[in-house]
Amino acid sequence: MIDQNNFDFKSFEKPWHGQIFAITVSLSENKVFKWSEFSKLLADQIKMDKTEKQNGGDDYFFSWIKALENLIIKKNVVDQTKLNITKKKWKDAFLTTPHGHPVEINLKKR
Repeated sequence: MIDQNNFDFKSFEKPWHGQIFAITVSLSENKVFKWSEFSKLLADQIKMDKTEKQNGGDDYFFSWIKALENLIIKKNVVDQTKLNITKKKWKDAFLTTPHGHPVEINLKKR
């Protein structure tokens, strides 16, 4: 579990940055993986992405998402095919949702 007394809770640049952070913390706290496992994968992903400035903005959180996706696949939380299907459904829903409306996807099998 993350020690909240030793953690700097500054605001995130964008809401989705905070959301992916919260999802990752929740998965770790629910023992899907150890925080140290994720931290190592994130550091490796940042090196692989070779982004010029990893300043906590989109570039950093795109690396974060890649690391998290790789870890949940490794831990058999989801397989690559299901992840790809979900990402496509999300993208399609995002692109067809009118501005200002919540994006919703249906993950039920048809």
